[in-house]
Amino acid sequence: MKKYILKKSILSIYFVLVSLAIVAITFPVMEMGVLPTYWVLDLLYILTIASICFLLPLLMQEIFHIVILIVELIIMISSASLYLSRGDVFNWTLLKQLGQLKTVGDMVKIPTVQLIIGIILIVGYVLLWIFIKVKKVHALADFYNKVTTFILLVILGFCSGGNVVAHHVIRNNYEVDLYFVSDAYMYNSFSFSYASLQKFGFYGYYFEDFCRRAIPDWKPNSFTQELIQNYENENYTSILNGLCKDNNVVMIYGESFDNYGISKELTPVLYAMKNGADLTKNGIKDYYNVENINNETVITRKDFDFDGTSYKFNGVDIFSQTTYGEVGLELSNYISYESTNVSEHKSLTGFYDGYETNYTLPKLLKEYKSTYIHGNWADFYDRASRMCSSMGFDNMIFLEDMTDFQIGNMDFLNGSINVCSFDSLTLKHYTDDLSEFNCFPINEKFFTYFMTVTTHGSYVYSSYLDNNYAFVDAVADAYSSGEIFKFYNSQASDLKELAKEYYARVLDTEQAVCYLVNYLYENNILDKTIITFTGDHNAYSNGIANYKNKYIEQILNENAKNYEHAIEGFIYSTKIKNSYLQENNETRLISHLTEPSDLAPTILTLLGVEYNQDVFMGSAVINKSVKNPTKTIYNYVARSYFYGLYENSLLESTDGRSIKFKDSDYEPTQEEIDAIIREINRIIVKHIYVSNARTE
Repeated sequence: MKKYILKKSILSIYFVLVSLAIVAITFPVMEMGVLPTYWVLDLLYILTIASICFLLPLLMQEIFHIVILIVELIIMISSASLYLSRGDVFNWTLLKQLGQLKTVGDMVKIPTVQLIIGIILIVGYVLLWIFIKVKKVHALADFYNKVTTFILLVILGFCSGGNVVAHHVIRNNYEVDLYFVSDAYMYNSFSFSYASLQKFGFYGYYFEDFCRRAIPDWKPNSFTQELIQNYENENYTSILNGLCKDNNVVMIYGESFDNYGISKELTPVLYAMKNGADLTKNGIKDYYNVENINNETVITRKDFDFDGTSYKFNGVDIFSQTTYGEVGLELSNYISYESTNVSEHKSLTGFYDGYETNYTLPKLLKEYKSTYIHGNWADFYDRASRMCSSMGFDNMIFLEDMTDFQIGNMDFLNGSINVCSFDSLTLKHYTDDLSEFNCFPINEKFFTYFMTVTTHGSYVYSSYLDNNYAFVDAVADAYSSGEIFKFYNSQASDLKELAKEYYARVLDTEQAVCYLVNYLYENNILDKTIITFTGDHNAYSNGIANYKNKYIEQILNENAKNYEHAIEGFIYSTKIKNSYLQENNETRLISHLTEPSDLAPTILTLLGVEYNQDVFMGSAVINKSVKNPTKTIYNYVARSYFYGLYENSLLESTDGRSIKFKDSDYEPTQEEIDAIIREINRIIVKHIYVSNARTE
């Protein structure tokens, strides 16, 4: 009996150590430190499983240990691979789209060393099992007696009980007034895979998250009526409030779109919109020829020449005649570092909790005809379900609906998706053929969300883009003294080819926007439409990040780390006049930190739609307090949905909504608050906040 208990005990101890070791060898790869923040919770799970296995017959114990360790290793290595490849970690939702795991293709970066170490550890278990079988551990048997069984049973009871207590404490340590500074909400919802995994560990995350998805009663309600009613509904006003009342809304979400992708030489319409040119005067006709051939709109780039000092279209220097800074808002510090399904969700909800909610733009804009367009398969990221039930769109258009203008043999995403609809084809079709879905009705308010696809990696050759490749080269040759293309021409041939592939795709997105703007202009509704253009995340795959880093360091003369997650963002509306903003001590250049969660409340504010600010994580990008209209609300900078209110050596929060100086009743001046917020922005943008603050 003593030998039997000893064998089981040695295997149990090895199981516990290997479980911790698997975490310890994979967490550093994902920049999570070594152990979870709440490592005691994870340890309790491991000890509980070890204790339960100990009570099983020896053979079953051995089988369970091996199976659990193999599963743990597979999931942790999968998470590490996804993080290295896409900046995300594995979650149970991906089981619904197992086929999509191959979409990373040759972008997958497997942590080989960690995988080998993990396999060695598991093999070590087998060798240890063989050793104690052969040696029968006679020498150690005398150290055990009947007390061993009692002690192990006590450990089982302690671990199980402790687990329940820890689970209870975290889930119930929740006060409405501390909503934004409590880990309880994140534990309840597991709203963000990376942060939750880092906080609660392998078992604390995967076991709990699995139960939330598999057991309906396990899943808590996120935004309950009780929560909303308990909030003091502090009213905000904004100089943007109602400025675009009853306007249409088009949200363009640029897949993998870096801020250097827009330039006046290559993408003049996007450049004009970003920089606030009023296109209601001539539409896109300063830059493009627009013809109607056989009832189809045909847009072609006007001839251009470069005379050494200026860039001209048909002999006329259009750029010198265009007045910039007239309209719209430029989000010069727009940041997104999440995976597509998270950031896309946040742009429509102002938060992300992973579950169905009533607080989405399509559901709040009930009087609007809402349409979601994406030239990818409906089951990709389970969008067919999410955009209908969760988001509430009236109509959804996916690749399956675009059979007449799909492009085959694109080798898109390394062959996992061998057809798609390019951005230009998609918007050309749905602005010409109004009989099919009529996504942009002229006599009806509409909200249309267009998720682009052309700039999605990986960046490989497509015959459809042949004209774009040629045009990129022509612009680079003609404008070789310009800052961006001088830099482009100076790159090594392999990196230049990758950049050309990306620029060719950016040009296709530019053409898509041209069809949209031309349609709105020709139907006299451009000045009645809000257009947001934001990148989903930075351009990625096949070394393109090296190009971005060099661009930032050599052209912007900045540390690339500062701009790691900086992407393109602007809000185009002719109702937002720069002169009007200046009268209210504001500017069209939004230089403070903004992100996807700010888009929904900003749009609601522009439309004059009433909403409860406290339900949304983001805020309107210009937001004034009723109590003191001269002060801008900065909660959208300091508040984080995943990590709580940002606190440093100067700041603290006692109510979860406002910040003040620590150990002082001193009321900071606006200048002091601005200085603090600039410092917070600097820290966040430098990624310190993203990586280190996760452990705060």
